[in-house]
Amino acid sequence: LFHYTTLFRSDLIPSDVAMVVFVSVLEGLFSTATQELSYRLGLAVSWYVAASAQERLEVFNEVKELYTVRSKIVHGDRVTANEEQAAISLAEGFVPQAERLARRAMRKLFEDGLDGFVETTKNLDGFYQLLALGVPIQEARQRMGVLPVDEKIDSVP
Repeated sequence: LFHYTTLFRSDLIPSDVAMVVFVSVLEGLFSTATQELSYRLGLAVSWYVAASAQERLEVFNEVKELYTVRSKIVHGDRVTANEEQAAISLAEGFVPQAERLARRAMRKLFEDGLDGFVETTKNLDGFYQLLALGVPIQEARQRMGVLPVDEKIDSVP
């Protein structure tokens, strides 16, 4: 959340910086992995924010593409062969796409009451793994100890 709010403290942020920050927001919320980062991030984000299999596939591919662009920027590679086209693609395509996805994920985290939970990474991977295995969010929250006592559900074995 720090990265996200920091991005809006300035009137003019370069597109490459904005791109890195928005993808870092997703990475901070959804991943503690050190291997297969784009794949794991894509899985976690898609399973959390998307409802249908088709939408999950679309979000998964979107996250992987955004992460690839972010990696190129961070490691000094060209986004495209033409630098002018790369700047346009960032400003008009990738950055707004990354921002929409980061906002969508953050909004859902707040709506689901998970904002405090994701501030620590202790159980983050386990939680998203439960979601990916089809465990309903309320049950996953309870299994990970996120629900207050008065919100406990009866369906957890």
